Amino acid sequence: MVICIDVTEMLNVDFISGIQRVVKEILIRWIQNNTFDLQLLKYDFAKECFVLVDNEKFYDYYTGKYLQKDELLTKDFILLKDFRENMIFFDMDSVWMNFCKRSWLLPILKKQGVRTAALIYDIIPITDSQYCHEFTTLNFMEYLGAHLKYSDLIITNAEATKNAISELILDTEVKTLNCKVVKLGSDFETKKSGDKQIREQVKSIVSKGKYVLMVGTLEPRKNHQYALRAFEKKLFQKNLNLVFAGRVGWNIEKFVEQVHQHSKYDTQLFHIQDASDTEINYLYENAFVVAFPSFNEGFGLPIIEAFDRGIPVLAADKAVLREVGGDYCEYFNLNNIDEFIKEIEELMNKPEKYCYLKKKIEGYKKTMWEETALNMGALLTNL
Repeated sequence: MVICIDVTEMLNVDFISGIQRVVKEILIRWIQNNTFDLQLLKYDFAKECFVLVDNEKFYDYYTGKYLQKDELLTKDFILLKDFRENMIFFDMDSVWMNFCKRSWLLPILKKQGVRTAALIYDIIPITDSQYCHEFTTLNFMEYLGAHLKYSDLIITNAEATKNAISELILDTEVKTLNCKVVKLGSDFETKKSGDKQIREQVKSIVSKGKYVLMVGTLEPRKNHQYALRAFEKKLFQKNLNLVFAGRVGWNIEKFVEQVHQHSKYDTQLFHIQDASDTEINYLYENAFVVAFPSFNEGFGLPIIEAFDRGIPVLAADKAVLREVGGDYCEYFNLNNIDEFIKEIEELMNKPEKYCYLKKKIEGYKKTMWEETALNMGALLTNL
């Protein structure tokens, strides 16, 4: 059996966050463990074929060995007619942005006896389209619709996402859905060699005192505005700092400009756009609290990454975040900013509560990426 995975978008971007981090953590383990015959593919639009990626070079690149991305590609390729019954085509990257549309590809693969599967992180472009670019929503609708119609297996990372998909298809022609849940890991791989050292800029931010940390792409759905409003209303006055660690996403330009021109910028308000894994780890370890005021999520990876480092988390009161954070998080109402401020103040003014939360987090049973990769691989091999 051969597992085929399209990593076109992974190779097209220069960042590792969100989906790219998940793809990286799973694939490097499948390659390292030689779990099964794995073919990584990059789509060539002009030739309507997939170029094969060198697995070992992919592993080296994403574990820190210095290579150029174009060195990862081989001279071998696979035509659509070459896909066979012994293959499983598994989508786990953000391929809805791919030129190779799944409503065209999947029927061809199915006719040739290829089994297909997809890892659906969330359906936010459909359920919360106001936070997404219109082209993202249109592309994602095509992608999800194709997989719901043709795929043999859908994998999600949370029951909340599985339930959202089930509700979505109630009035469609999709009658049955083979959907399984696989939890994400939190022990993400850091580069072992050739990695950047922690920059003085990052060390300086940490040295300035207690800070609330938000990790993730700056985009409307992540709701960084909520945290900033809370700080402007009261928390800056408490000598508490606010740190955003994440690249700039879409439809967020005005907010980023507001942050960078803010009177507190570089004194109590900070934005780090290009933090390495080592620097992200450093920021987590030294944070007072991790805040997660997102409007919606597919999982909420920063929650368990914070737990993994013993840092308390304040999260929006959303079903998927309660599923991930359980009783270990403190939750707040997004419609009441004073509730968030009160939670922060209590943790600052009541050391016993803060220590209790940190002690409680020690009982959190995290999922290891090795377990995630193993469970996901088992579902595929049993198709």
